[in-house]
Amino acid sequence: MRVWLAIEEAMRLYSRMERSIGNFKFEDQDFESILAHAKRLKGKTLRAIAEAMKRPDLLKRRGKGAAGQLLHAWFGVNENDSRPEPDLPGVEIKVVPLKSSRNGLRVKERCKITSIDYNLLLDEDWLKSRARHKLLATLFIYYRYTTATTWPASTVDRIVMWQMTGSPVRYTIEEDWQRTWHYVRDGRAHELSEGQAAVLGACTSGAGKDSKWVLQPKNPSTKARKRSFALKPSFLQTTYGEAKKPSAYTHLPIVGVRDVDRDPRDRILAAFNPYVGRTLGDIADSLGIPQVAGAGTARPKHAASLLVRRVLGVMSDDKKLFELEALGIKPKTIPARARDMRPFEAMSFPAMSLVEFAAETWEDSDLRAHLENILMIPLFRTHREDDYRRGVLGIPFFWTPSTVEEKGIKREWTMFQREVRGGKAAYRRIKHQRISNLTPASKTIYIHLRPKSADGSVDDVDPQGNRTQKLCFWLNQPFVQRLLQERSGLKKPR
Repeated sequence: MRVWLAIEEAMRLYSRMERSIGNFKFEDQDFESILAHAKRLKGKTLRAIAEAMKRPDLLKRRGKGAAGQLLHAWFGVNENDSRPEPDLPGVEIKVVPLKSSRNGLRVKERCKITSIDYNLLLDEDWLKSRARHKLLATLFIYYRYTTATTWPASTVDRIVMWQMTGSPVRYTIEEDWQRTWHYVRDGRAHELSEGQAAVLGACTSGAGKDSKWVLQPKNPSTKARKRSFALKPSFLQTTYGEAKKPSAYTHLPIVGVRDVDRDPRDRILAAFNPYVGRTLGDIADSLGIPQVAGAGTARPKHAASLLVRRVLGVMSDDKKLFELEALGIKPKTIPARARDMRPFEAMSFPAMSLVEFAAETWEDSDLRAHLENILMIPLFRTHREDDYRRGVLGIPFFWTPSTVEEKGIKREWTMFQREVRGGKAAYRRIKHQRISNLTPASKTIYIHLRPKSADGSVDDVDPQGNRTQKLCFWLNQPFVQRLLQERSGLKKPR
């Protein structure tokens, strides 16, 4: 591996070509020169950049890729270039739009790396793959997106030169690629899902009627959707966040020499191993968390979250763990009855806008994103009323819906979307209760839709303007119980 990397570096430095863009020059095989040229973009509108290049024609472009074409032209790259090689010798240029949200600027969408040709993929190995070759060094240009019609007013926000060598997620990216390769080799390309990956997803090319179906080499009787390798928003967001404020992030501690070459998910599970079977109070005492170990004031959910962070080495409450954020890992502590692993409550997800939910597609839905890479942390007690500090830590595990589970969840999600569009989320008052016509949890297998707040007092509106309660999706108790039992060996997987 090291020999191959040395050869790649030698090839990159073999020759340098100076490029002229407007009144600026840079060397296209010198990282520092490329980065310096890229930083000239920061704070400028796309209109000003086009004017600096004397390319007003680029402002007349329309469509999703117009901003990307303009910014590629800043580096002398043909705006319609679709070659499998990196845009510059050894450097791939990726343009990432940001949108405003309640939590500040957020990455708007995934970032496509290269299309997947199922036939060519089987002739590749990871070291010589097109995806890896493009990802070795990536120049991310983050810009503040406006609208499809006013995009020239968008402003370049941040420039990040990212290199895969040395990145804490490099082995995760390789595992994501290998998983896709094995699905294609086994004739299961039709079962691929973007949710199966943590960083490098196999996303669909097009959606709905625009998506394409192609033959797969190992199972020609079953067509598979056309897909592309793409970096997921959680990775792009974390890379942006750390570049913007490095002090806001910390990393998993390196415990042994093997940790350097391990997937962060393996290291996360290993961090919990010494504490499995011990009570929360005992764990908190050994980690020096007095507000959890003793008769403190921490609420159960806050106490569990605090304990998880300390187990993973996050010692400051104002720090984010890079590996958790970049892989989109959502830790979920699950208080459950020790006797049969029955959760004391369903598992909730963030509250949502029903107007936005009604307009979503499944592939780009919030729920689908929330379901990816959940870290389930069982906490067993004899009775629900027992002091939470007496809860015993079970064996944590990662869960992403299987192909069968995702189909079932999608089916129920689609049903709830139809109900919301049809006005069934609107409530009527019966005495002190507010009742809607949404399908109850007892009628579904995987998910249900109900108020987020404990008393359901927070209001929202549906697409018709009807007053509704603030709702969120929940994983059903029996389904979560089955997951816990399957992982413990008490029940066979379906």
